[in-house]
Amino acid sequence: MLLCLVFILNGQAHEVARVEGLRASATFYWMGALLGGPHEPPTSDQDAQERRDAWRLWRTVVDRLIADVRVETAARVSLERRYLAGHDVLFPDVATAWAEHVDLVERLSDLAGVITPGEPAKAGRRKPCGSDSFDERVGALASRLADDARVRAYEVLGDRVRAVSIIERRLRP
Repeated sequence: MLLCLVFILNGQAHEVARVEGLRASATFYWMGALLGGPHEPPTSDQDAQERRDAWRLWRTVVDRLIADVRVETAARVSLERRYLAGHDVLFPDVATAWAEHVDLVERLSDLAGVITPGEPAKAGRRKPCGSDSFDERVGALASRLADDARVRAYEVLGDRVRAVSIIERRLRP
């Protein structure tokens, strides 16, 4: 199962870095579009509201990117501690892709903290959307990844009954 877990963790990190990296890049360019937009004062209350809403939505996406990076990292680290004696298991190319994604998200976070066009700075950052707490999200992701590794290991060993039982358990409400 441990080898399967290593491959599952690498696959997850690579896929998240690839897909969410695109979202982070788009968010960076979105910021550029917002900054390059109209520089004159708003012409109406509706115009001012639309500008504020655009920045709020941008910040919401940045907050989500930050939260997702933290959840992914915490889930992987918890599985590495639990099953792999705390060893970092990311392959070099995956570790590089992950580090680049984290760097871009951290830059967006830093920019979100200093960009305050047309609005006073807020005292604190909003929590990301979603009702699940950080610990619940980490636990759910870690559990799913561990189950994926178990299913894959049972499939490799030819024990389809156990693999199917895990899948069935996950499908039950």
